[in-house]
Amino acid sequence: MQQNIVMYAGNSGREGFYDVTELSNGTFLVCGYAENLNWINTSVPKTQLTYSGSIPNALGSNRYGIIL
Repeated sequence: MQQNIVMYAGNSGREGFYDVTELSNGTFLVCGYAENLNWINTSVPKTQLTYSGSIPNALGSNRYGIIL
């Protein structure tokens, strides 16, 4: 069933959100990118994932991939 939701995230207008998935507990995962993470409060826990391979980046430099 399609569901419309409204969320606020971002700061400078240089963020992009590509997909959203609802988990079984009713929370959502949102994936996208941002030029900086300054809009995320410092009290919010952040985890940086590591990957030893190469991930193509068609968005250019100075972008962070994000999963919220």
